[in-house]
Amino acid sequence: MQMVGALGVVLATLFAVLWLLRRLSGGRLTGSAPIRTVGGIAVGSRERVVLLEIGEHWLVVGVAPGSVTGIATLPRGEISPAGTDAKPVAADFGALLAKLKAGRS
Repeated sequence: MQMVGALGVVLATLFAVLWLLRRLSGGRLTGSAPIRTVGGIAVGSRERVVLLEIGEHWLVVGVAPGSVTGIATLPRGEISPAGTDAKPVAADFGALLAKLKAGRS
């Protein structure tokens, strides 16, 4: 019975320390890394395409279990909210795909 009580004290202390760290760091337990996730979308059950911002560049990467594959590097831009004067996503993707295919030939 003493072992269960000791385990409870250790777990309570662990949760208290984690709560305190979260409060002191403003909810961010990570450092101020120069990389930021702009967005992402699931393209399969365990696969995603993610847009990362690193300095003045955006990286488009494919993420799957056990691998991360670079797809494209773009200059940093602005994402306009849906419903405004935004270009159709399909046209942008088609232009990007054509540009990538031309680069491989």
